[in-house]
Amino acid sequence: MSRQTGRSWFREVRPVVGLAFAVIGAVAASQLRHGFIEPQAVTALCEDSTPLWWCPLRIDLIVFLQWGGPGLLTMALAAVAIGCRSIGWRTTVPALAGMAIGGAGLELYNATLSAIGLVLCTLLLAGGRRQTDMGETDKFTPEPGQPGSCESKTAGSP
Repeated sequence: MSRQTGRSWFREVRPVVGLAFAVIGAVAASQLRHGFIEPQAVTALCEDSTPLWWCPLRIDLIVFLQWGGPGLLTMALAAVAIGCRSIGWRTTVPALAGMAIGGAGLELYNATLSAIGLVLCTLLLAGGRRQTDMGETDKFTPEPGQPGSCESKTAGSP
């Protein structure tokens, strides 16, 4: 087993780090859901004649969730990461942010789009061009006469 540099080691574990971000996002969203959005006591406080200062924020959050906000945001971050990859920029930051928000979206009533965004972000974190020892990307170019080659070694053979 060869010893790897810090950057190449991180490249190998990026999908695992992304899954950790998704789990952290889901746990935080679970706390938000069960402590701030769903409890009847919080609803009663906000329906009182003099609601607390944070009640409009709670209602805005509920509307954001009803419109599929976390799922759409996850898909947007996946699209940003794809765009970054297509122009040669690093995709790690938008993909990790998409993983965290996608994990939260799974818990906060937006499973469909969040799951699609999570898959895209995971693929972006796992993807990348492998480098050979000579610095070229892995390509299989068979020699003439080898299986998979369109040309044969001898001119007269089929």
